[in-house]
Formats: sequence, C-alpha cells, structure tokens
Amino acid sequence: MTNYLWNISAGGTVLSGGSVTDNSVTISWIITGSQTVSVNYHDVNGCTAASSTLLPVTVNTLPTPAITGSNAVCQGITGVIYTTQAGMTNYQWNISAGGTITSGGSVTDNSVTVSWIVAGPQSVSVNYHDLNGCTAASSTLFPVTVNSLPTPTIIGSNAICQGITGVIYTTQTGMTNYIWNISAGGTITSGGSATDNSITVSWVVAGPQSVSVNYQNVNGCTASSPASYPVTVNPIPAASGSITGSVGPCQGSKGVPYSVGSIANATSYSWTLNPGSAGTINGNTASVAVDWSSNFTGSGTLMVEGVNNCGNGVSSPVLSILVNPKPLVSYNMCTDSITTPDAGIIYLREGIPLGGTYSGTAVNSATGTFNPATAGLGTHSITYSYTNVNSCTNSALCNITVTDPGLFVCGGNLKDVRDNKFYPTIQIGSHCWMSVNLDYGSSILSTLNQTDNCIPEKYCFGNNPSNCGIDGGLYQWDELMAYSVVQGSHGICPPGWHVPAESEWIQLFNNYIDKGFAGSALKATGYSGFNALISGVNFLNRIYTFNSFAGIYWSSDSDGPYKAWAHGMNSFNPSVSFYPGIRSNSFSVRCLKD
Repeated sequence: MTNYLWNISAGGTVLSGGSVTDNSVTISWIITGSQTVSVNYHDVNGCTAASSTLLPVTVNTLPTPAITGSNAVCQGITGVIYTTQAGMTNYQWNISAGGTITSGGSVTDNSVTVSWIVAGPQSVSVNYHDLNGCTAASSTLFPVTVNSLPTPTIIGSNAICQGITGVIYTTQTGMTNYIWNISAGGTITSGGSATDNSITVSWVVAGPQSVSVNYQNVNGCTASSPASYPVTVNPIPAASGSITGSVGPCQGSKGVPYSVGSIANATSYSWTLNPGSAGTINGNTASVAVDWSSNFTGSGTLMVEGVNNCGNGVSSPVLSILVNPKPLVSYNMCTDSITTPDAGIIYLREGIPLGGTYSGTAVNSATGTFNPATAGLGTHSITYSYTNVNSCTNSALCNITVTDPGLFVCGGNLKDVRDNKFYPTIQIGSHCWMSVNLDYGSSILSTLNQTDNCIPEKYCFGNNPSNCGIDGGLYQWDELMAYSVVQGSHGICPPGWHVPAESEWIQLFNNYIDKGFAGSALKATGYSGFNALISGVNFLNRIYTFNSFAGIYWSSDSDGPYKAWAHGMNSFNPSVSFYPGIRSNSFSVRCLKD
C-alpha cells in the first residue's frame, strides 16, 4: 500500500517504523492503562478507508516483588526462609556470597531457604513474571545483616586446691540467657542462673575439672558451642599412716631414724615433736632422723603430716615415745695422766658407775688396761662407756700423755715426768732403787685421811711441808698402792717404777747378809748408798713420832684386810724390823725400777 498513516495514543512512543512507506511501527509503552494504535493507507486503486482502523492496547503495570524474612540473623544460622508473591512464574532468586541456598530458589519457587555463613552485610534478591507476563524492571534487593556470634570468655582460678569454697568465675556482662555448667567435681553455691554473668563454685573432687558458659548477646546470637574453661583441682595430701621407729630412745642420742609410709599427693612431710624441746628433727621426707636433746627425758610424741601447695593433710596417729635417761658417767683419771713408754701396764679403774668399758688407743677393753709402750709417744684419749638397763650409753673422756723421760742409767737421777722432780738412784744387786724417799702428791694435814679421790695425797712430818722436801712424804698403805692390793703394783711410784714386794725387800737385805745386819748398810750413815732416813712416821694419821730415831718403809704385800707388811730401821740397831703395820699408819716409800 501507499501513503500509510499511523497514530498511537499518548502513552506510547514510536521507536521505529510508522512512516508513510512503513506497513509496521515499533512502540515503547510508557504509561499504563488503555492505549491505541491506528492506521490507514491508499490501496493499489488509490482508494482510502473511510476511517482509520483502531487497535486497542492495554498497557499493564510492572510487578513489584516483595521479600519477607529475617533481615538480622546470627552467623551460622540455617533454615532462614525468605518468600515473595506466590503464583508467579520464572522466579529468579539470588543471595550474596555470605550465604548458601539449602532449599527452594528455583524458577518455580516463591521462597528460598538460606544458611548464613559469613558475618556482615548480606542480601537476598528476587524477580519474576507476573500473571500478565510482566517482569519488574529490576530485582527486589532485601538487605540482611549477619551478626557475628559471641565468643564467651571465663575469668577465674584455673588451679585451685581440693575442698576450696567460694571460687568465682565470671563472663561478659549485659548478656541474656546465660547457661552455666560445671563438671561433676564441683558444686555451684551461688549464681549460675540465666541472668547471672558469674558463678561461685566449691571444688570437691581433685583432678581435671571444667566450667562452661554460653549466652545470647545483644543481637540475640549464641556461640555455636559454650566456652569451656579447664580447671585443675589439686588434691590435698592423703592421711598419714603409722610412724615406725624407736619408742624408747636414749637421752641425747643422735640420728635416731623414724619413718612413715609414702603419703599420696605429698611433696614434703611436716614432722612435729612434742614438746619441741625434746629434740631436733632433721629432714622433711618420709624418713627423718631425730637428735634427742641431752637435757630431756620422759614422755614425748611424734607425728607427721603430708604437705603440698594446698596445705597439710591429716596427721598420722601419734607415736608415743619415752626418752630414757642416760646414765651419769664420770671418769676422773686416778692413775698417772703422764707416763712413759717403759712404764708398766696401767689399770684403768676410775670410771663410775662400775661395770663399764674402756676404749681408745692401746686400751685392752677386756682387761681394762692401757699399754704405754703400745700407745707410743703423744697424748691419747681414753673413753669410759657405761650402758644402763635401758640400753642407754654415756661416756666420759680422759687423756693420758706418754712422754719421753730422757736417757736414764741407774745411779743417775730419775726424772718423775708427772711433776718433774728428780730422785737419785742406786744399783744394788740386780735392782735399781730410789736412794731417797718418794715425795709425790698434794700435802694434807694429818687430821685428814688420805682417800681414794683421784688426788695423790701425802703427809709431811709435823704437818710442815718443808719436811717433805727433805725426808719425802708419808703415805697410808692404800693411798700408796693407788687402792690396789696386787703385789708389786705401780702404786703412786713414778712411771716405770713400782712399790717393792716383800720378796724384793728380802733380796735387798740379802745383799748385806740378811735383815739382821742390813740396817747398818742401808741407813744414811751406812755404806750401801740406799740412804734410809731415820725421819719418823705417823701413826693412825694422828701422831707424828720417831723423828731422828726410826724410819719405816712399806712393801706392796698386804697382811690381811687391815694390815700390810713394812720394814723399819732405827738409829741404834743394825737390823731391819719386819712389821705388820695397820694400813692407816703413814710410812715412807722407796720405789723400785720395773
């Protein structure tokens, strides 16, 4: 045809065509509602229709998809449903990268189910064809805020002791729906409700324990799992067992062992001695040693507790102990404390109480003797030990010094190493004699008895000490013999010398025919060199007599329990008397070389 004449209503816009030569027109419809398109033309005969042909057009409104669903969710939540209008077609769903579609969301679904994984701003969008086949110019976008999950934290003691109470654990404040849990080893004593951000616990059972909490934060989010807070409940030491050890130690004994079985959970042991003055405990392990005080005897007790950082455990059963007294032991050296290697065996007799034993260098414990020759030069300690009926031992100590007396040849001077006095000597026959009277010991008055007091004692004639320097001392027999009754004993003679026996006196007299004539030779006025002094005696420690008339010398031979043999010489008689003197008489002494 020719001369086409197109017209559209005001709601549309011609995009192309529609000219006098176009048999078509392309339109964009802008305004909804009833619109029209009309056309006329000349046909091949040049004829035109009486009126244009009018095509009515209905322009439908575009759809506006709506989305309903949660616009604020918690991270990790699943099954969140978003919906739009039903009954449409060609649904087009999209979600942002922080979520995952778990169901729905196809072209036929008016809903979609989402799991939100990534926190932050997210979105859901949809478009579709409505019943008129219309689609919204752009998808509808539904903003979604995915809130981060909370991270509960717990503050409190993570290492505590068994049995402790009032232990507080706290988490963040201002939250809701708190859920507290503790392991079976503890008990909640306060707090711990849905509104409490703290809990108070008493821990009862030792070992690994725990506290856990969860809550909803201000966004209504709950952690995917509760916060778990490990707690170590350290055990207190177990109860102690019975103590083993001596229940009857001796006073002053050292290092007495006591022990207890191993105490579970104890890192050390606390021992207690009652009274504390009874002794000293050495150590803090299952086995200790007690040094018992030398000042304590009687009843005491010992106990022990296991100890660790949590404190002390239950104490052991008390061990009752009776500390037995040591014997009172004394040892005062009555024998020579200074001697020489050539001295005879020294009998040790001074330990008290009787019945103990002696020990030390060159000591024969079986015989109770000390051998200077074996000991050698030097100072030697001798110990006297005594054990009582409680098997308690005590001891005392004395020293004996073995010293070199120097070279001695009979006929020269003898040095008494005990007091450094010198005595001239004389060889008569096979024996070497002192040629003056012995003068050894402390001078006492004749009104006092010479006693076994470990102090050598002497009388000086007339109680004048200067007379001892001239005539020697006067000695009661027992004092002279150092309280021995053994014939030929050393007595109080110098080391290496002894009190002459009766047989040795007889040998001396026989050098001058016999005792009937020996007096003339032996007296100081004689020719033997023996120089017997006519210096008097003391009878019964009361009467000094016979000065310048007679002198009497003891032998080491006793005559029964109360007397001993002696020999006397006087100023006018050539003989030597044989005299059984009462032991309390005091006569002179001449010592004989061993």
